Amino acid sequence: MELILTNTQDLRTLISGIFDEKIYPLLNKPKEQEDDKLLTPKEAADYLGISISTIHNRKRDGKLSFYRNGGKIGFKKAELMASCSKVQLPPLYS
Repeated sequence: MELILTNTQDLRTLISGIFDEKIYPLLNKPKEQEDDKLLTPKEAADYLGISISTIHNRKRDGKLSFYRNGGKIGFKKAELMASCSKVQLPPLYS
């Protein structure tokens, strides 16, 4: 298929159509899907910039909310961030 643009309005229309079809849906993807994914203790430690043993200590002390799925433990990003604000521990990465 050969595309010939005869003026700037045609180019604007083409770009607008591509944006509306392809890019806009990606930008408006619900963020809660990402926040609901459970992080492993290692992923949680990396996310917060602390050691895995600190994650386990805070979990044991009741300072971190966690979930069990079978024999595995998981943490939600939003809850990790909330717990950081309670203990004055800023994450290294946003």
